[in-house]
Amino acid sequence: MLSPFLSEDVYNELMNKNLYDSIFNKVSLQEQLFFTKHVAIMLKSGILLREAVEIVSGHTKSAHFKIVLKKIGDDLENGKPLSKSLQKFPHIFKPIFFHIIEIGEESGTLEQSMEYMSLQLEKEYSLRKSIFNAMMYPLVILGSAVGMGGYISVFILPKLTDFFRNVSGKLPLSTRILLFVTDIFTNHQVTLLFAITFIVLVGGYLSSISIIREKFQLLVLNIPQIGTLICNLEVILFCRNMGIMMKSGISINSALEAQYNATAHPVYKKYVKQMYESVMKGKPLGEELSKKEYKHIPFIMTKMISVGESTGKIEEVLIYLADYFEKEVDDQVKNLSAIIEPVILLSIGIMVGFLGIAIISPIYELTGAIQ
Repeated sequence: MLSPFLSEDVYNELMNKNLYDSIFNKVSLQEQLFFTKHVAIMLKSGILLREAVEIVSGHTKSAHFKIVLKKIGDDLENGKPLSKSLQKFPHIFKPIFFHIIEIGEESGTLEQSMEYMSLQLEKEYSLRKSIFNAMMYPLVILGSAVGMGGYISVFILPKLTDFFRNVSGKLPLSTRILLFVTDIFTNHQVTLLFAITFIVLVGGYLSSISIIREKFQLLVLNIPQIGTLICNLEVILFCRNMGIMMKSGISINSALEAQYNATAHPVYKKYVKQMYESVMKGKPLGEELSKKEYKHIPFIMTKMISVGESTGKIEEVLIYLADYFEKEVDDQVKNLSAIIEPVILLSIGIMVGFLGIAIISPIYELTGAIQ
């Protein structure tokens, strides 16, 4: 297993070695689900693990994943445990995967561990799919609006600028703003490109500073609707992973270790570390979560975990909470989509109205002057 928080250096070193893979050779959640589910089925059917991995490798669509599975198969043939082999590819398999598989290998229930992981990956895939489907329509509208605005700015408006500049008299403010924007797009593309590049680089640098990244994420968490949605998504990740690991026989201390490495959000990563340190001192998790520092942990989660600890069924409570907040997220995404759609349509209407006024106003003034 990964050792306590000192293991983060080892984990980060592995991540740096696989930086190219993390960026360019990502393996989709669907591919991971395909691998886990089919290996579990074949193990239940009596097929050897090495053969199961080889069969799945022959049917996977990702070229990179084929290579990864080939290396895993070679390790298995050389007598290496599956959990140790999976740890070579942290850009694909999360720490929770290593722990669950390792427990299954030690207890002789590997097929059950694989089946359990496939069920959880399936739930995660369904959640992502529902979020994507709910946000698809607003994104299509927004993309169409941006594309149309760019086309008008680059190909249509420049043809009108000479006409507007030759109009005698002072142009309306809306037309002057339009001419200024058009001038930037047509005559200052290099400057605009440098400005965008500079902003992206500065933003990337600032986001690499942990304190700034944490402050920014805290700010986002306080945004209505969006902050609540992010909070619930992080809670789902925490509760499901912890519930799975503890139900598989992993102690709460080891489960928190793995969850620390699996958490990407800086605010919740800090929360998990504080939970670990408190639990290591013998303090109940529910009591720790009741502190004011855990501002972005839902109250119901704190109370339910306290009840789970008192009844000795904390792992069941955690899995229940994951399912509960998953339904909450589904409703929130639908509501957020319903809010975003009219906002986007209103923005498009304002943009079209502005363009209409900016173009028609000087023409109307010119026509009046001629008359």
